[in-house]
Amino acid sequence: MNQASVAVLLSTYNGEKYVEQQLESVLAQTYQNIQIIYRDDGSTDKTRSVVDKVLKNTQYICMTDGKNIGPAKSFIYLLSENPEYDYYAFCDQDDIWEKDKIETALEQLSKVHVPALYVCRARTIDGEGNVLCEDSILSESRKNIPSELICGIAPGCAMVLNKELAEIMITQKFSGIPMHDMLAIILAFAKGKFIYDSKICFSRRMHSNNVVGKTEKNWLQANKQRYRRWVLDSQKAPLDVFMNELLGQNKELRNSKEYQYFYDLANYKKSLACKIRLLANKEYDGGSNSARRSFGIRLLLNLL
Repeated sequence: MNQASVAVLLSTYNGEKYVEQQLESVLAQTYQNIQIIYRDDGSTDKTRSVVDKVLKNTQYICMTDGKNIGPAKSFIYLLSENPEYDYYAFCDQDDIWEKDKIETALEQLSKVHVPALYVCRARTIDGEGNVLCEDSILSESRKNIPSELICGIAPGCAMVLNKELAEIMITQKFSGIPMHDMLAIILAFAKGKFIYDSKICFSRRMHSNNVVGKTEKNWLQANKQRYRRWVLDSQKAPLDVFMNELLGQNKELRNSKEYQYFYDLANYKKSLACKIRLLANKEYDGGSNSARRSFGIRLLLNLL
């Protein structure tokens, strides 16, 4: 019997320091029918040559075009340009996968026949590979859309999705997407199944050059990142515009239990009532008050 095909979607940006170790962990997977599909998002370092060196004896697909479009659009592009696979795994450039990451995900996904998203647990490591945190278990109360939209419940690097969910994602048209993992989670909750596995399947590296994450950042770096996320990112992909477009393309969301939340996010800039309901929402569980404070400040300043 033929194995189901898996596309490992890798988007890189100035990742020469760690990408070799990540690729080696992908190539060491126990599951064999894997195709690495790679796009560089306009790196100015030696990332592309490192990737080419590591993968030179494999049949990988390179889709490098040199344009910097950001991680969300880069991953959606990789997904939309490669519709022929059974499963898809988002791959960050600086993590390290356990050998059975893909095999473990497919054991769960193969049991369902609806649009499905698998999310595994990760340990956190620093730039040198030292373990910072083993405990990243997601509480039951946090597995909901409000928690995703306030602080995020799972990063893209923890995800494997089936073809059915991928097909829905690539038919969606948005002027801007805050992050590809946010879209995957919302659509999985709304149209299919969200599968959470407490098993640790990879090491997530947090360092000063992360797109997301504060580990090893000094005061200046942390505030530069905050400015980028609060101001620049909100201008590129405003959450209210994204929510209006999402509701417009997915009419069934109007009958979902999260509809009021979607509606309030779509209209918060022009409605004080929407802001008040969002601030008072009790479903959010992020495990930290800092995420809610950040969300509240950005909400009041119209910077979501």
